[in-house]
Amino acid sequence: MKIEIRTNRDTSECDTCGTDFAEGGSVLIDGKEIINKPAVAYCMGGRNYSPADLLVMALDKLGHTVLVDEDRYHITCDDKDYHRLKDDEDA
Repeated sequence: MKIEIRTNRDTSECDTCGTDFAEGGSVLIDGKEIINKPAVAYCMGGRNYSPADLLVMALDKLGHTVLVDEDRYHITCDDKDYHRLKDDEDA
């Protein structure tokens, strides 16, 4: 099994908030994309996924749970797929 993570970055300029940066990307397993979470930078509530977040989300989608110190791996971005949120609860 080959797992490939392709990252991307986004930058936003705001007169009030200043500059915001975000990272995101996609995960391919054996050439098939299973996760696509593009970076979205903006003033409040952008989307930011580290390469570790992307990998854990891919493993979760494959049915594997990742624990850190006995707790489920924490992805800081509210993601409706990973956190199993309904669309109206997704930030």
